[in-house]
Amino acid sequence: MSYEQAAPDASAEVSEGPKAKGAAKKRRRGEGKGSRPLRNTEKMVDAAREKIEAKRWKDAANLLKRALNADRSNGVVMALLSHVYMNQRKLADVRKLMKRALEAAPMEPEVHRLHGKMLHAINEMDAAANAFSYALHLNPEYSDAYRDLAVLLIDAGVLDQATEALIMTVKLNPKDAIAFYHLGLIKKMQGQESEAIDAYSMAVALKPDYAEAHVNLGKIAIDHGKHELGEKACRKAIEADPGIAQAYVNLGMVLREQKKLEEALEYSRKGVELDPRSGASQSNLGNVYMDLHRYREALACFRKAMEFQPSFATSYFNFGNALRLLHDLDKAHASYDQALALEDERGEFHHNKGLVYQEQGLHKEALEKFRLAHKLKPEHMGLEFSLARSLWNNGFFEESWEHFDAGLTGELRLPNRRFQVPRWRGEDIHDKRILVWREQGVGDEIDFARRFQHIIDKAGEVIIEADKRLVDVFQRSFPKARFLPERLDGKNDWEREDCDLHLPAGNLMQYFPLSQQEVDVAGAYPEDDIEAAFACRERGKDSKGYLVPNPERFDEMTERLAGMPEGPKIGICWRSKFSHRDRDIHYTDLEMWEPILRIPGVNFVNVHYDPNEEEVRGVEEKFGIKIHRWDDLDLRMDLDGAFALTAQLDMVVSTSTSPNRIADAVGTEVWLMMAGGRCLEQPVSGDYGLPNRMVWQRHWTEEWSVLIERIARALKARVEAKAY
Repeated sequence: MSYEQAAPDASAEVSEGPKAKGAAKKRRRGEGKGSRPLRNTEKMVDAAREKIEAKRWKDAANLLKRALNADRSNGVVMALLSHVYMNQRKLADVRKLMKRALEAAPMEPEVHRLHGKMLHAINEMDAAANAFSYALHLNPEYSDAYRDLAVLLIDAGVLDQATEALIMTVKLNPKDAIAFYHLGLIKKMQGQESEAIDAYSMAVALKPDYAEAHVNLGKIAIDHGKHELGEKACRKAIEADPGIAQAYVNLGMVLREQKKLEEALEYSRKGVELDPRSGASQSNLGNVYMDLHRYREALACFRKAMEFQPSFATSYFNFGNALRLLHDLDKAHASYDQALALEDERGEFHHNKGLVYQEQGLHKEALEKFRLAHKLKPEHMGLEFSLARSLWNNGFFEESWEHFDAGLTGELRLPNRRFQVPRWRGEDIHDKRILVWREQGVGDEIDFARRFQHIIDKAGEVIIEADKRLVDVFQRSFPKARFLPERLDGKNDWEREDCDLHLPAGNLMQYFPLSQQEVDVAGAYPEDDIEAAFACRERGKDSKGYLVPNPERFDEMTERLAGMPEGPKIGICWRSKFSHRDRDIHYTDLEMWEPILRIPGVNFVNVHYDPNEEEVRGVEEKFGIKIHRWDDLDLRMDLDGAFALTAQLDMVVSTSTSPNRIADAVGTEVWLMMAGGRCLEQPVSGDYGLPNRMVWQRHWTEEWSVLIERIARALKARVEAKAY
């Protein structure tokens, strides 16, 4: 049974007050006046009803057969046994027994109700509705018949009438948990999630072991970010029925949302074990593997999901995501195309196809996809933020700003702070106090500092809140502003009185855009790598940077480096500390750098702020080299030390991480390694406003080794020419 569909074979017995107990049971069963089952069968029938409620069909069948042997003309027993056979899939006996039941007890409401359930199960909807209606004609207070009629109406899509029938059910029997369960289904279908949660909660309160209700309560809670409630409901479902696959699948989903990935993997695997041919279960397990960066295993899950549910577009989308992260971009395109062939108006499908174009260096094609994705799903802030960044990459700077704030709304630019004072929109502020507050990572913050002097020149007074590790270098570099360590306090933000306006630092470029000279700096280098390497030295040799290292720390680093052999001092950083499945494509392992590290006459200096010491030592031993580093220099927390060290280097070769931004800021030459080239032997390029930076991009079909060999040849030529 799908847990977002009706449960036509569900039934429940609940207790009332002692005086009303017997009458209530008879009323719910439809036993009207004149119904007289033999005394010696009553206990067996009641016991059979309990087994039916527990879905112990074999035990129920044995009891009912004994009861029928004792009273061969009992139509209710025949109907109950027919119902059991239906659930056992003994279809040959179902109609035969039900026919006998109707002949034996034509005026018995329960027989007609069970006949209606049988007809519903074989999809004879009109006949089933007539059977339920006749049961209610015989007993207008027959609550179970109202409930079963409601289940039929839900499956027929007649939700308003189904709701009326369920309301009548709970009027007659306020403790009918299954009625509340189906009310929850209706509210979910109607988009009334809060009411659905209330109805499911009532169902499990009345029947704490109601596994299906716990499952649905958990799923809707998870979908609405109520992770604690969702996790609790899933665990209750498993406790009530350890064999219910969807409970494990949903628990895996909520644990994944909570970043408890190993536990999520355990429960997701169990869900697949219980229901191995479920496309949804396979997809959810695949998504956990994706978050664990186990992309090959994720591919296997998504492949099974497509096999089991070939019309489920999301499985093709997920398969494409795994292929993209394995950098198999042509196949990723094909998988996204299959997803779009099934659902061509899914914005996220177009968006991720745009990501593939972007990683292939096809920025124009990527922009078209991002525009379409935003058009199809304008409420999705992540899709709009991708559009903003793509517009920037394509040189549409002004249009980019129209969408850039989606990053704040969607919490992709963090933190997103709220102030009572208005946000600055570019008006004259020569007599105003403005607060500029940090956002995103340290590397971004260093980059945004390129525009600090502009806002200082524009405003009457400038306060800039920064990462506490950057306050000293910022204050030293921009003495006319007041720098404070970031203070994340919503109440303080709302009530602060030290500013008239505020602005997130990421928006400084909006009001102080790139000059034409800065844009021109990104112009093409010579196509030949070695010529480009020498051109970069000429372009950046007079670069002074825009941040000032601590003079005392600068002298300290002079002493640290003084004992090195003659030759260039080159900083290296091969990846970021922060691993993410969408970022890892841009990072390397240190061992890949062998062609660079074997260049003779170079002093390599670690500028990675969190290197794996075992990895570094292994490379040193394998290649017979030395990578200089100091145990007492914490490049992550001691950023004054990092700036001073980098300012002493001749060059930094780095992937896209904060050390390359530090080098930019102090004017040290930077060779930046990136994925996403659009052609083989992609010529190096510059970057906006940074004359000391050269960007090397590997073609999307190439391994890192190809690009690293190119860099090594160019660097070796510079070293041999002593051009450093």
